[in-house]
Amino acid sequence: MPKVEISQRRIRVGAESRNLISGEIHYWRLDAGVWSRVLDRASEMGLDIVSTYVCWDFHEVAPGKLDFTGETDPRRNLIRFLELAKDRGFWVLLRPGPYIYAEWVNQGVPDRVAHLHRLHPEFLAAAEAYMAAVVAVIKPYLASNGGPIVLFQADNEPEPWPRFYANQLGLENTPGPFQRFLQDRYQGDIQALNACWESNYTDFEQCRAVTSPAILRRRYLNPYLDYRRFVYWYSSEIGRWAARTYRALGVDVPIYLNFYPMMSLQNWRDIEAAGDGMAGPDYYTQNAFRRDSWEHQEYLHLLRYTRTFSRLPSIPEFQAGSWHGWHYHSGVLTPGHYPMAAISALMAGIAGWNWYMLVNRDNWYMAPINEWGRTRPELFGVFQRLVSLYRTIDPPALEKLTETAIAFDILDRSSEIGGFSDPVLTAVYQAGLDYECFDLATGQLPKPLVLYAGSEQMSRDNQSRLRQYVMEGGCLVLFDRLPVEDDAFTPLNLLDIKAPDRVLAGGSLELFLGDESLAVDPGWFFDYHTVPGEPILAERRQSNDYQAEEGMIQFHLQIGQRYTIGYRQSVGDGQVIVLGMPPSPESILALHHWLDVPIYCHARGTMIQTTLFQRDETFFLLVVNNSEVDQDACITVHSVLFQHTAYRVEDLWNGQITTLDIQTTGIVPVHVSAKQGSVLQLKPI
Repeated sequence: MPKVEISQRRIRVGAESRNLISGEIHYWRLDAGVWSRVLDRASEMGLDIVSTYVCWDFHEVAPGKLDFTGETDPRRNLIRFLELAKDRGFWVLLRPGPYIYAEWVNQGVPDRVAHLHRLHPEFLAAAEAYMAAVVAVIKPYLASNGGPIVLFQADNEPEPWPRFYANQLGLENTPGPFQRFLQDRYQGDIQALNACWESNYTDFEQCRAVTSPAILRRRYLNPYLDYRRFVYWYSSEIGRWAARTYRALGVDVPIYLNFYPMMSLQNWRDIEAAGDGMAGPDYYTQNAFRRDSWEHQEYLHLLRYTRTFSRLPSIPEFQAGSWHGWHYHSGVLTPGHYPMAAISALMAGIAGWNWYMLVNRDNWYMAPINEWGRTRPELFGVFQRLVSLYRTIDPPALEKLTETAIAFDILDRSSEIGGFSDPVLTAVYQAGLDYECFDLATGQLPKPLVLYAGSEQMSRDNQSRLRQYVMEGGCLVLFDRLPVEDDAFTPLNLLDIKAPDRVLAGGSLELFLGDESLAVDPGWFFDYHTVPGEPILAERRQSNDYQAEEGMIQFHLQIGQRYTIGYRQSVGDGQVIVLGMPPSPESILALHHWLDVPIYCHARGTMIQTTLFQRDETFFLLVVNNSEVDQDACITVHSVLFQHTAYRVEDLWNGQITTLDIQTTGIVPVHVSAKQGSVLQLKPI
């Protein structure tokens, strides 16, 4: 019996391993006569893993009666589909729910249980009976028994659907799971809840949820955060229950989970912990990331965050085509979208993905293979090239080269109390810098330089972990948001951060960092009378906005005025830096230079993102141009990394090959088309 596991960011079955690059095929939505053909097309694309949902609602032909052999309809013959996949050498990701969504009625569950919330005892009983029937059928096809099923998804994008089941969940007028959650959280002490909520309840069943942060007043903030905690708990509990039940039924291959590409309804780390070390966001974007100014920035950030907890950071549903309704928002996903999306995902550090959908079906359009097993020529070749590129790069084997991380708290981010898009993330993206995420809850992926992206609230545990990072030699940079309260909005300042004596209206300043200076134009800035450690100074300078000659004397009155806008303080073996102004791309780059933190790659261009990876002596430089114009970019790389005189530089996407003396010049030129990406392989000669 071979052991099936996730190891070194790969799927392993005994001595054999494969990278996770696959495509979704819904056998039960296709004519059974084309199953062989679509599997052949997937093989021609270069894939050796496929994924499929199993639809409870479709396979249930009567209450509690399930057909998995095709007795009532050939499309229900799950066994035959698994046999066909096995005969062609495919490994299979099986996703049997109970919920699947999949643009199917009731999200894939029968009418008889769709009115019940997902942890309702009656729903769980019916779901467990279905799950037992699925496992009984597929157990011989688990890879541990010599079959093709290597991974098993427990439920799908678990969340409580608070808008639909509000009354059942206790979020409106009837007590329910929310009140029981509060009782557990406050250990049965209603006075403890009252102290936090500034309320006067006598029983937990009286508690009412605050489900919106629209009114940011203190008496609503703590109840609102407890609502968010409840949503997180409920979502994770779905995953825990499903994984636990499948394990008890005999599933002995790795169990994984998936979630939405935002943090408002699911604690990604907790959901991943319910399975066996693999989880990721399902990601759907507009064509070429044109939805708004932050779409590509957010895409990279959330995929980077996946690396902090997942043993195989991946995208369980990586958009290929569009379902009916979403196509109005996404637009037609053109062939050029897919290289940009895939290279960006690799840039973030993703090790694998599952294209959803690989094959069209009833209400899904624009996949590279249609429902008759024919290819879409303008797409199929692009997907073939992406599979070839992926296999050449071998993402699980790459080391990501960056010395910078961004720290944030997932609950703080999901609550949106500090705003949806953090200015630190925006400034770093606009500066074109790569980074990792420093997980405050676990301390994973620390780097020599950590930039704090969050609000004034941070739990005691997270503050303690951040302080430990600094004490052990890390450098923490805070901008105009200082974490000096705990997650109940009471004062807590474990980092001994000094608040400014006042905050002044901004304008044109010259900022001094060591021996260097730079022009900044913040909307506001801190001013200190005294600081612990080394002061950081700024000076008023003449603004180009002041052109009217009749006001020249007045305009010049404040020029030369100096302010202490922050400080640099040693703490243990590390240091805390407060730079009391909103971050800008220029200040982010200047901080790296001042602190001598290396930037391993950086583009001299607009809206160009770069990342450098290494495998042995070979480097892979990933470049994405998010602008609407073609660019000839000069990528500055840190020459100390390159130990050889000459490097063969091959553009793995367009095939161009050059020879460069990178060690001497530290420059790699590359042409990148608008809304496109490239991967350069730098090999010593």
